[in-house]
Amino acid sequence: MIAGDDLSSLYFAARFIAFGEVQHVFSYDPVQFTEVASSRWEQEAAATGFTGYMHPYVQAPLWATMVSPLAARVSFPTFNLIFFVIHTASVVGAVVLVARVWAPYLLRTSYLGLTLVCLCSTRPLWDALYNNQTQLLVILLVLLAVERQRAGAFTTAGLALAIATLIKVTPVALAVYWLATGRRKEVAIWAGAMLVLGLASLLLVDPELSRAFVTRLRDLSTVLVMGNNNQSFPVVAYHLSTATPLRWQVVTMPGALSIATTAIHIGTVLALIWKFKGWPDKERDAVAIPIVLVTTMILAPIAWTHYFITVILFTLCLPAFFGHTRSSRIAMVTIVLVLATGFFTATSGGAETWTPFLAALLLLAALYLAPHPSKLPEAARHASVAPVGA
Repeated sequence: MIAGDDLSSLYFAARFIAFGEVQHVFSYDPVQFTEVASSRWEQEAAATGFTGYMHPYVQAPLWATMVSPLAARVSFPTFNLIFFVIHTASVVGAVVLVARVWAPYLLRTSYLGLTLVCLCSTRPLWDALYNNQTQLLVILLVLLAVERQRAGAFTTAGLALAIATLIKVTPVALAVYWLATGRRKEVAIWAGAMLVLGLASLLLVDPELSRAFVTRLRDLSTVLVMGNNNQSFPVVAYHLSTATPLRWQVVTMPGALSIATTAIHIGTVLALIWKFKGWPDKERDAVAIPIVLVTTMILAPIAWTHYFITVILFTLCLPAFFGHTRSSRIAMVTIVLVLATGFFTATSGGAETWTPFLAALLLLAALYLAPHPSKLPEAARHASVAPVGA
């Protein structure tokens, strides 16, 4: 019975591509981000059983092209149900992958129960499933890329990250991290897969549609979407400094704010280099990859509340980073603060609070405080890199 509002954009874009009506795919209001400009969307909604709120399509046209055969043949409720199964499976898969890479103890019965209860009680997961957000599939693919890379399956790792990058842009941060840490095979496979996807886009996607997508990306990179659940640093900073209301309007990003965001990103990279100098590769990756993914997420112009599922998953793994030592108190306190302040359907007067953003900052702070592996007891030293069942 979920609404699937966010999935509607993919469904209708895919149908327009299947029917050769590509001029309607990237229909949007330049001022009001959530509004679709073409009345053709409303006609298609009425004809296919969609009764929710339509959102403009902002993803790559090749992604919509890939699902267009399905979208052209089924009603929206059926399409919605199929992706709900995919996205629910993605949540389960994400928990398993996080456990395999970071914290095998999460797969024990008691910890797994706690993990699932925490996830199901949180606003990010509620939003993602209720709106049937493809971000759940992206999270699964990124975590799969990390797990496969650690297991030495370079081809699978590169392919998984390439598909995630096709759906959303921000997973490219993991490819940059791989390149910076000398993972050339994974990067080469990812780059090759992206090249193949690019060629497929040229062959399968109407050139006009590709140009419209590039224009859309350029427009979004220079503006801020002042929505009440956009928890990105640029939006938080702009809202607090200008008191601009959160009514989904689009405003131009000030140059100073863009420079500040870039400076913070560079500063984070330098801090990573300083902190992890001399760490073994696997122990460094266990802490650095969550930092890279979460930092990139909150510094992007758009970071919807449902993106913060990654914050919850990594927060529940904090005891592994601290090795269950005396310093693990930092981990446990952070877990309590994140869950208590950020994620239990926090609203005020119908508008989101900034607690998911603050929860991400708490997680990042805790990760930076993780002790060097040499300071952990031998039994705990490899807790976050042990295989499942070890």
